[in-house]
Amino acid sequence: MKTNKSKKGFTLMELIIVLAILGILLTIMIPTWGYFITKSRERNANSKAKIVFNAAQTEITRYAERERTMKSDDRFITDGKFYFYSHNGNGAKCNDKGVSSDSDNTKFAQDNNKLSRAINRIAGTEGSYKIYVENYIVKSVVYSNFESGRYKGTYPKTTDQLGSTELTGIRNGNVQDSNMSVMILD
Repeated sequence: MKTNKSKKGFTLMELIIVLAILGILLTIMIPTWGYFITKSRERNANSKAKIVFNAAQTEITRYAERERTMKSDDRFITDGKFYFYSHNGNGAKCNDKGVSSDSDNTKFAQDNNKLSRAINRIAGTEGSYKIYVENYIVKSVVYSNFESGRYKGTYPKTTDQLGSTELTGIRNGNVQDSNMSVMILD
């Protein structure tokens, strides 16, 4: 007796339905996946900013101990506030806009590189960062693997704690141009 062999496989209609379902799922998943990748990279940059913050505070404390007995003209840190920007191991004191404030002074240029190398040695990183110091206390740090990298980390306020306006300014600008006052805890 002959048996009727049924054909195995999918019909064209079944394939179209499966492809449509896959298309809908991918449409939902791809933007969500990008969001999670961005958040992961920012969390990583935030943790590096915290490491740089702690390393900078350690080194600034060492400077404070050395400078206690120095004349005020010979001090690198001074009692006032200053900003410090470092990119791949080359650092410089700067103003709040990131412009070097004492590049013509050879002694301070040597101290700039010493401070930058010491922070990098402690932190184990050589990205770009900007530090705000006031009265020998590190107030805030912004960090990125690249000077104009999209993924930047901040500390003590992390990027999750910044408002949308501040976060947009941090994300879209260079590390050197970052507004450090928005990252200080109130």
